[in-house]
Order: sequence, then C-alpha cells, then structure tokens
Amino acid sequence: MQTGRHQPIVVLTVGHSTRAQEDFIGLLHAHAVKRLVDVKETARQAVNQWTRNSGAFDGAIDSDRVLRNPDHPRRLLPRLASGDHLRPNDAGYQAMADAAIDLALFR
Repeated sequence: MQTGRHQPIVVLTVGHSTRAQEDFIGLLHAHAVKRLVDVKETARQAVNQWTRNSGAFDGAIDSDRVLRNPDHPRRLLPRLASGDHLRPNDAGYQAMADAAIDLALFR
C-alpha cells in the first residue's frame, strides 16, 4: 500500500496478532503491505545492543547471546527452550550459569 506516489506504508506491530497466520497474511496482502516491523523486537534488540556496548555498566549477564538460535535470532535454541518459547528449560538455565555469568561481577 502506498500513500501519495512513492511513500510505502510500514506497519508497526506490538506483539502478535490474535488472528490465524493465514488471515493475518491475507490482510497484509489485501492491503499490499510489503514491510512489517515488530516494535517490541526492535526495542529489545536496541536495549541489548546498548547494554552490551554503552559502557554504562561494570558488566552484564547476556542471556540473549547464550540462548538465542543463530538461525532464528528471535527464538531460543530448541535444546535450551521450554515449551512456551519464552523461557529457558533447565539446560538453558545451566547454559546461562556456565557461559554468561562472570562471577567477578559479584566481588
């Protein structure tokens, strides 16, 4: 969908639609939407990037780097994910403890 002559519309979403995926995709196609941005994911990535690189903190526990699936960065690695796709399973918590926590942060 375009406004004016050359201004493509970007649809910003917050979270997930309550519609079935096929219905949601149909709506996007019906309105010729070419770009969809998940606002929460954009903010999450920006906060993680700032936390890692700002120098504002003495250190950070970066669970995202330990848990994320490199093939699908918005998802947890399947072997570390609980069934809800939001929280790690026991192996995920262990991976965070093993890799992400520098105990010197607490001295």
